[in-house]
Amino acid sequence: MAEHFPLMVPGAEASGQKLEVKAPFDGSLIATVDQAGEEAVEQALQTAFDLFKNRDGWIIASERIDILLAAGKIMKKRREQLAVEAAREGGKPLMDSLVEVDRAIDGVNVCIETLRTQSGTEIPMNLNAASAKFVACRPPRRSY
Repeated sequence: MAEHFPLMVPGAEASGQKLEVKAPFDGSLIATVDQAGEEAVEQALQTAFDLFKNRDGWIIASERIDILLAAGKIMKKRREQLAVEAAREGGKPLMDSLVEVDRAIDGVNVCIETLRTQSGTEIPMNLNAASAKFVACRPPRRSY
């Protein structure tokens, strides 16, 4: 039996229509997905924008790093399964899907590294429990 994926937009309802995801190779049903109407899309965009604006509600960098590390471990553990599903849905060779999964895992690692090293006028300090909720600022450059 094919898996069903419901609409996951807080405060929004699905349009009532379902999209069928089929394998290009043999047309077999892989999954069904609830479709979103215009109101659900607007709700999703507004929620994302509101969450972005509320920086006090953001998860601190050290916790985001922990979440991304866990996601990367899960992806590595399920590498074959992810590649098989991607190959089924995309109709491409398994070898190509394995490369895509590896690229996705690398993308997660790049995000972790970016969180550890990004800086502008702020130097990231909240990357471990000892420096949680601290920020160091670079002094402005002076031109003489």
